Amino acid sequence: MTGLLFDIQNAGNQYENVTSDVLAEILNGIPACKGAFLNLFDQSIPKSTSRIEREIEVGSDEAKGRVDFGYWSNDCVVVIENKPWEPESSINGQLSFYAKVMQSWSEQRKYLCLLSTEANRERLLNEIAQAENVSVSTLAAAFLQKNIIFIERTWEQVFSTLKTVQPENEALRLWIKTLQDYFPKEIVLTGADQQEYDNITDSWDEKIVPIVQNLIRQISDKSKFYGYETGSLSYPSGRYKGDFYGNYFADPHTDMVYWIGAYKSIWKKYRPEKHRLFIIQTNEYCFNLYKKRIPIALDELRKVQFEPVEEHKSYVFPLVDLAAISTRQVEEMAEKAMKAMNAVRDAIAFGVK
Repeated sequence: MTGLLFDIQNAGNQYENVTSDVLAEILNGIPACKGAFLNLFDQSIPKSTSRIEREIEVGSDEAKGRVDFGYWSNDCVVVIENKPWEPESSINGQLSFYAKVMQSWSEQRKYLCLLSTEANRERLLNEIAQAENVSVSTLAAAFLQKNIIFIERTWEQVFSTLKTVQPENEALRLWIKTLQDYFPKEIVLTGADQQEYDNITDSWDEKIVPIVQNLIRQISDKSKFYGYETGSLSYPSGRYKGDFYGNYFADPHTDMVYWIGAYKSIWKKYRPEKHRLFIIQTNEYCFNLYKKRIPIALDELRKVQFEPVEEHKSYVFPLVDLAAISTRQVEEMAEKAMKAMNAVRDAIAFGVK
């Protein structure tokens, strides 16, 4: 499991597969943990030496999906979907699709399970119920009509359960702690923080969006000259409505992609530490083809006042407080953004080492 420890320490945040991989290794490596985990869903699930498998492809040529966990034993199958992040994890019609596929399976007992968190449990259950066109209170009955047992549990329950297994096992205790620490901590805003967040929400349409529109227009004009490709402006609907507004800028020559815009949930996540509002964001995965040049690229961003968010290695933020930004400051921000984007392009294109 040493390799997985490296993965979890270097995956940044919201890397769902890491949580699934580590949990599967714990369960398959320690039979008592696997038994306790399965009992958490239903004590009547038969226990055997069968492994809890990962990333199982299901479906047909017309439509396919990949379930996070699959367990088969004694004419019983257990399918578990892992959704650990709030607000990013979405499930929509996923379980409805799995249920349809599972109906054709020959096992006598079929379990379809959701593994969520206390933070996103209610929202995900509502999504599943909406896809099934039923209420949350009748969700289990709706699946049972398909001969499928629906059960939902949370990661908090998993951690509590696993901690009772082999309490003297120091290695297990360390792995559970490492996995538990990987999840985002609950954010507690001060009264002043909450007031600022409320002000942002109240002025979102009238003030924040126009500022970002102005910023994007100026960057778009400049970026076209340098050959960047732009996405379409996004102003989401549904549960994300009013949460973010922005646009993508891609450099086809270096595979770098930037998202420029405002994102309330990210502000709320980092506000206690960084005391800033909105961002230009670049994903570090875009650097993966140029791993030896990552420090240089990041140095170029820092030169124009970009700063990394340490807990979330996937993003780099130039910190700008838009609460009282002027037109001239927007122009300066656009200039800094293009300067940074072009400096990163040069560092990659000219092979700086």
